[in-house]
Parts: sequence; C-alpha cells; structure tokens
Amino acid sequence: MSKCPVHGRDCQADAAQVSELNRQGVRNLDAIRPITKPARVVVAPPAARDEIMEQFEYGHLPAGPMRETSKLFAELAGRVQSWLPRCEERGVALRKLLEGKDAAVRAARKL
Repeated sequence: MSKCPVHGRDCQADAAQVSELNRQGVRNLDAIRPITKPARVVVAPPAARDEIMEQFEYGHLPAGPMRETSKLFAELAGRVQSWLPRCEERGVALRKLLEGKDAAVRAARKL
C-alpha cells in the first residue's frame, strides 16, 4: 500500500479506481499502486451491522413534510448500505446520515 493522493493515508486502488479518479480530475496518482492481497476488513456480526437501518424507518410519522423528508434519507441510507462494502467507514457514513436525517426532520416540522 502507498499513500493515497486523495485521502493522504494508506489506500489501495485498482485500475478501474485509478481510471475513475483520472476522469474526476485527480492527477497525482503516482503513489497509487494496485496490490495483490486484499486488505483485512473486520466485519461486524450480522445482528449488529444492520441495527442502524431501523433508525431510518418513517412509517410512524404522519403524512406530510416530516415523513417525506425521512423517506428521502431512508432511501439514501439503503443505497449506502447496498453500495458500500461492510466496513467501519460505512458505519460512520450511516451514523452521520442519521444525524442529518434527524436535523432535517426537525426542520420539516416547521413547514
């Protein structure tokens, strides 16, 4: 592994990721080198890793702006969960999304 020009920390990238970074305009790719061994990922037990998704439920909210706002965040959380690999960073992303959802729903109460 080498230092990632995007994140500034140890990172791994394959040819497809490098191509995507190039397409996005990231030019300092000299430090990225594909590695043959996959990184060790610690996976939480099944019961623990999906618990946060319960917090995105919106069926209990009355119809209106609060429910619609919560529904948007629930859909995005589902996409994040299905698109990203199970790892600590996905958990962080979902927790921060939950924080944003809570604030947005509180703001929607005022509509």
